[in-house]
Amino acid sequence: MFSFSSLFRRLFAVGGALAAAAVAQAQAPDAFEEDDAPATAKVIFNGVTQNRSIHFGDTDWATFTIGGAGATALRIETAAPVIGGSGDTELWLYNATNLTKELLYADDGALGKFSLITLANVVPGTYFIRVGSVPLAGAPVPIAAYTLRATWTDRADSFEADNTAATAKAIANGETQERSIHVANDEDWVSFTVAGSGATNVRIETAGGIGDTELFLFGPNSSTVQLAYNDDFGTGKFAQIAVASLVPGTYFARVTSFGQSNAISAYTLRASWTEGSVAPPTGDSFETDDTAAAAKAIANGETQNRSIHVVGDVDFVRFTIGANGATNLRIRTAGVAGDTEIFLFGPNSPTTQLDYNDDAGGGTFSQIVRATVPAGTYVVKVGEFGNDRTISAYALSVSWTDSAPVPPGDSYEIDNTPATAKPIANGQTKANFSIHVAGDEDWSTFVIGPNGASNVRIETAGASGDTEMWLYGPNEATALLAYDDEGAAPGFSRIVMPYLGPGTYFVKVAEFGNNGTIGSYSLRASWTDGVPVATTGGRLVNLSILTSTTPESPTVIVGFVTTGTGAKSFLLRGVGPTLSTLGVGDAMADPKLQLFRGSAPLADNDNWGAGGALRDAATAVGAFQLPDNSRDAAMIQTLGAGAFTVQVNGGSGAVLVEAYEASGNLATRLANVSARAFVGSGGGLLAGGFVIGGQGPRTLLIRAVGPGLAPFGVTDFLADPKLDIYSGRTVVQSNDNWGGTAALTATFARVGAFGLTGTSRDSVLLVTLQPGAYSAQVSSVGGAEGSVLLEVYEVP
Repeated sequence: MFSFSSLFRRLFAVGGALAAAAVAQAQAPDAFEEDDAPATAKVIFNGVTQNRSIHFGDTDWATFTIGGAGATALRIETAAPVIGGSGDTELWLYNATNLTKELLYADDGALGKFSLITLANVVPGTYFIRVGSVPLAGAPVPIAAYTLRATWTDRADSFEADNTAATAKAIANGETQERSIHVANDEDWVSFTVAGSGATNVRIETAGGIGDTELFLFGPNSSTVQLAYNDDFGTGKFAQIAVASLVPGTYFARVTSFGQSNAISAYTLRASWTEGSVAPPTGDSFETDDTAAAAKAIANGETQNRSIHVVGDVDFVRFTIGANGATNLRIRTAGVAGDTEIFLFGPNSPTTQLDYNDDAGGGTFSQIVRATVPAGTYVVKVGEFGNDRTISAYALSVSWTDSAPVPPGDSYEIDNTPATAKPIANGQTKANFSIHVAGDEDWSTFVIGPNGASNVRIETAGASGDTEMWLYGPNEATALLAYDDEGAAPGFSRIVMPYLGPGTYFVKVAEFGNNGTIGSYSLRASWTDGVPVATTGGRLVNLSILTSTTPESPTVIVGFVTTGTGAKSFLLRGVGPTLSTLGVGDAMADPKLQLFRGSAPLADNDNWGAGGALRDAATAVGAFQLPDNSRDAAMIQTLGAGAFTVQVNGGSGAVLVEAYEASGNLATRLANVSARAFVGSGGGLLAGGFVIGGQGPRTLLIRAVGPGLAPFGVTDFLADPKLDIYSGRTVVQSNDNWGGTAALTATFARVGAFGLTGTSRDSVLLVTLQPGAYSAQVSSVGGAEGSVLLEVYEVP
């Protein structure tokens, strides 16, 4: 009889918490639901692998389109997505013209009980895939997780070969051509000629059902002088370029798949324009002002109403700062619609660029703020971002404070850089700091001795003001360790670190927003020399995984194992939006955090809230603070020994999954973390962070497994992963190809990790590390991409 508990035990016995991760989803719909009928079928792209599940009584439908030239080598298959995964699927393929009689059917054919359909030649049209679970004794059987993948080779369209400007095919005014990007890296080139007195209302556009194009326009009489570019201005993910006017000549358009990494089975390309030119717009009252030499003057405090009246137009202005210099310079654009960028040059030079901004002025308008500026003449250039559209109206304002000598500041000045940072001692409170002008920064430095330190606490305080604070180190003023805005009294900052290793550290304090002053505040630093003694030497006290999701793989699954006796509190977090404050771009917008033990859900959180026990716990363990009411997720859970999985979803983007020991019960401890992600040149990222606490070293087994996933049915594994262990920004150890040593093989068995072939290109390190913070980062040798499993084990 089918049993989820026995299935879970078999999965976990294969080795590692990640093996059981998907079982927790057994009764939950996947991210593609509703997809139970052809009407709700979800699109599957050529070469894309989708992570799906069959819950009770469920069937999954997907759809794809083959372009006008047809295709060959169609392959549709299901497989297990995780180590030891199981399931028994059946698979149907239908043509859209007849959804009651399948073209092909398969039960097995792939690895294990999974299904495979192949077709040598495929005619153009829309097709549907149906996936079901084979019943057991007449009863439906859910499949906790499986992957669905479809691949085919598009035949070239009738315009090939057209991969260069030299082989570009002509397109006439008003003509629509049916085309395809039949393989990755394919390019389609067309050419057209504008005759007579030129043309207006020029439009080049792509369209289609499935795909993501980008479009380039070159000319006149040149295939290298780019006039315009667009990615998604058309319908959906298709591109469109609109140009107000073109002079006579021959023009070239180039179409590619976005990123040149996917095929597009079918799309249309259309070009149209109106013969004959019209007089170009005259622009605003400040024209002609398209060069630094023609720049128009702007006075202090003045606002000028301007326009980017034609594609490629730029506006120059100039202003002069008096002999005593100035403070609080602000240059800003504003408007109802448009996207500006601004450049600042000077002093007394129209080519020496001092500053640049795109979107700091509100919406897609721009702003440059400078705390101090010396005497001289300055030039400002305003353009439309991308230089391929017009802006019918915008306002440009410039203001500054004349003849204002820089205030002398506090007694610690000059301290605006790491090189001029002033020392602060353990337990010292330094009073009467100030942010004396907008843009001022105060840097301090302290030294942790050779035995390290614990209970490190750095905080600002004052009667009024709003600080933000950064901690860098060790021995580097660019390696960010922590950041805080309002972790102390309202408006002031606090950073707490449970442990810091030996070295020199740097603290930077600024006014939040960097656009105001703070008359007076204090800075205090304190710590306990040495690291608390753990009962058995060093131990893992914090584990984290930084990775990213995609629309095809929207869920991060992280497994972790605790060992020992008794209960212990753990702080668990899924951080997305707050990563942007730490320099991580494209973060997950709204992560939801779910905790499972086996298939049983234990707790979940979506949006952590504000203050209270979660903020106190983050302070106690040294985690960076989350802004109140951010869309990050967090929870505190009391757990005993066992294997757990954390699932995080909430759209595409980077996400940090963290587990911190939050109570003092040393009898229960973190022992293992594992996560799988798709990495490489076109894939995401995968890095594991861990902190060793206590006093004395700890030996860890760390693995980056790519080829070693093949025996478990993973076909898209990363062929040659490389593993690097970092302390701060310093590489401690690296491995590329583990070598099959007897010592490592014995360690696999000791910690319960599954075995690897001795000649495989998986990477493994057995490292003994002193207390401190480390990270394990996985990269691809040779730039390939694929799935890789990262594991960190305590070695007893």
